[in-house]
Amino acid sequence: MRRRLNRACRASGKLPWDVALQEGAAISHHHGIGLARRPYVRRALGSGYLVLERIKAALDPASILNPGKLGLPNPYEHVWS
Repeated sequence: MRRRLNRACRASGKLPWDVALQEGAAISHHHGIGLARRPYVRRALGSGYLVLERIKAALDPASILNPGKLGLPNPYEHVWS
């Protein structure tokens, strides 16, 4: 089943996360969203993404706690790349 899904996703030019979101599924995982799913968080959360951004900014204004996680921008990316 998994191989068939992977082939179908590759053939359609979509990644599994695109297909999952299109079908209304969640992209979360028991360990969080993971870095591979990071580009899809905004789309998955919809208007909830703005809430996530605001809460993170209020609790961590310097963005030092897990920068770039939760699908949020990483202000230090230029330093690490």
